[in-house]
Amino acid sequence: MAEALRRAGRAVAGAIVVGLAFLPVSQAAAVSRHYLCFFAQDDATATDRCRGVLAEFAAAWKRLAEGTEIPFYGDRTPLPPHRYRVEVQGHADASHSPLMAHQIALRRALAVADEIVRLGVPTELVTVIGFGNSHPLISADGAEPQNRRVELVMR
Repeated sequence: MAEALRRAGRAVAGAIVVGLAFLPVSQAAAVSRHYLCFFAQDDATATDRCRGVLAEFAAAWKRLAEGTEIPFYGDRTPLPPHRYRVEVQGHADASHSPLMAHQIALRRALAVADEIVRLGVPTELVTVIGFGNSHPLISADGAEPQNRRVELVMR
């Protein structure tokens, strides 16, 4: 799946890749659970710490999907387990052009998506987005380590 997503992701900037279909970024839902992995400059390789976060994420997703943990939302209504989708959002710092930042962010997101699928999250429930440097955690010109990240969101 990752190779198909890589090919598809190169063709469409600013879109969400869902399987092999593309959705506008504006179709985002409310955040229910959130995990972060940080990366080195210009790198899309998960660190040991990141792999630990991904293992924790996959375990939490499995508990939700199995119904052993039931979160509640604003209206206190539980979300049915089959609806737990995973959004993998790649980000980059401002040390490159927007196009290069988007490519780096997408590579990071794809690497993380590969890992969570390997850990048991079904491929069809994973959405991959490359935001590039358009959504910084820390406003900074240039290299800011906190902005080189992938965010995992269960919706």
